[in-house]
Amino acid sequence: MAAPTLNVVCVKAKPRYDHQYVNKLYKAVRQHLSIPLRFFCLTDDVSGLKCRTKNLPHQLHDWWGKLYLFNLYFEGKVLYLDLDTLITGPLDFVNDYEGDFAILRDFYRPEGYGSGVMLWNGGKQPRHVWDNWFANPVIHPLGDQGWIEEQVKDADRLQDIFPGKIVSYKVDCANGLPEGAAICAFHGLPKPHEFAADHWVTKVWNE
Repeated sequence: MAAPTLNVVCVKAKPRYDHQYVNKLYKAVRQHLSIPLRFFCLTDDVSGLKCRTKNLPHQLHDWWGKLYLFNLYFEGKVLYLDLDTLITGPLDFVNDYEGDFAILRDFYRPEGYGSGVMLWNGGKQPRHVWDNWFANPVIHPLGDQGWIEEQVKDADRLQDIFPGKIVSYKVDCANGLPEGAAICAFHGLPKPHEFAADHWVTKVWNE
């Protein structure tokens, strides 16, 4: 039996990031997956992109565009990645997830959510996250992940399901990339393009 196709999705919404962040993420995901892949960028500006795209409503700026993911249907498993994410190892492990919806455990607030990486089975994402926000848009002080946290009380936590596979640059990489890490999140600053030429981040970023 053929391996199921994994959907990998990112969001590029004005004014954040340019097309190189999408194209580099797409290339890195392809390099680190051995199973069939469909890569999508949800965006309001398709210029320069080398992957499939889906239209993002133009009024959704910054990270609020991420909430529109909860309104979309993808056939099969879906892995969402923030654009400021480095892929540092094999990703096939995400296909082992059999639950409905999983999200990061916030790196600073262990009981909270971090929306930089999310994983769900097609159609099983909590649709009410979008429906409730669209009905009454709320600018949550913790951004989109604060809204998701408020709306979804019992999401699976990715670090609990896949120990050691997803790390934070700020929290976990003071002595370099931990062995076995496959996804490195760059919440806040610095961003992957801002490191010195001889730094390991730059080497991975430019692979």
